[in-house]
Amino acid sequence: MTRTSETRRRGRLRRPGSVTAEWILLFTLVVIGALAGFAALNYAISRQQDALGTSVEGMNYPAATPSPVVISSSASSTAAPNP
Repeated sequence: MTRTSETRRRGRLRRPGSVTAEWILLFTLVVIGALAGFAALNYAISRQQDALGTSVEGMNYPAATPSPVVISSSASSTAAPNP
């Protein structure tokens, strides 16, 4: 059998380095997908932490602040009453 008939029978001819090129392309696609996934995960975690920080910050303030009590004293009020 000649090389041409083998090629026709198998459908394609293997070239040296073609498998390596396929692996490089596959690896590149996986890396790009992983980077996009990490970026999306980072964004989601950041949003969750912002929401958590906002809710915790809201707990720092009291629900209602009582009005301040002002105590004023004067010399006449502490003196003995007049008969």
